[in-house]
Amino acid sequence: MRVLSRHSFALICYVIVSAAFITQGLVYYFSDHLMTYHMTILNTDWDNLSANSQHLILSFQKGSGIGAFFTGILMLIISLIPFRKKEQWAKWTLAAVGIAGITPLFLLTKSLNAVSGIMTPYPLVLALLVILVIGFLLSLQHDSTSIN
Repeated sequence: MRVLSRHSFALICYVIVSAAFITQGLVYYFSDHLMTYHMTILNTDWDNLSANSQHLILSFQKGSGIGAFFTGILMLIISLIPFRKKEQWAKWTLAAVGIAGITPLFLLTKSLNAVSGIMTPYPLVLALLVILVIGFLLSLQHDSTSIN
């Protein structure tokens, strides 16, 4: 049975977080309408919004999508090249970039949930934050240790 090193397991954690950012970014950028929970919070139908309001709101969504996409790409590149080569700066950069991307997203989705009572994706975002932290903590360990 193959045993994964802590470093390999940390790499998997970082790739999962990267993939989530990339996926969210693509969905938000290429969507021609707001996410369902956004519309539920607005308490209106898309067609009831003026063209200017639709454009403005979609621009915000697409902008956050671009940011998420490139955050994911950056994390993926750092994960697969310098982190995989065990360059020390990479683990700190992955943690900083990941926390900078996930924390505001978590606070925003949790706040929207608390104010509106609408289910937002904050549990998923929290799970990604936990995966990121696990990856970072594992990357701090010596590679002589393994996870069975």
